[in-house]
Amino acid sequence: MATTEHPAVDALAVGRPEQPAGEPLRLVARELDGGTLVPEASWVSLRADATSVAEDVPAPARYLDVAPVLEAQGWYHPEPPVPPTSLAARDTLVQLVNRSGLIAGEMMLGTELASLYTSTEIGKSALAAHVHDVWDGQGVGAGA
Repeated sequence: MATTEHPAVDALAVGRPEQPAGEPLRLVARELDGGTLVPEASWVSLRADATSVAEDVPAPARYLDVAPVLEAQGWYHPEPPVPPTSLAARDTLVQLVNRSGLIAGEMMLGTELASLYTSTEIGKSALAAHVHDVWDGQGVGAGA
């Protein structure tokens, strides 16, 4: 999805601003239309292949951190955000989970699964023993 072979041309990348020093890596979207709505800055992007990831030299880019935009719609990175180590091992920095509509202390895993799968499919799954587990605001734990 986002760790890329070609950060300068791909729509999504993993990178960090060159300055200030020590900025964390983040999932970013490149301005695609050649416009100037996203300010240009010097970015260090990750470049991946099948077995490894390396940092590119800093280069000017118009990247937008997607986390604030997506978080406003309920999409979050699993914690802690872990950068990818190859194109195949993308890890959590490029994963997003939607938590909107999940009510802590009320939502049960089984109810959510039932919106996607039949009771027979759920019963045969590895999650069958967890259908009464309840969302606690951070994850699904043992139910009441």
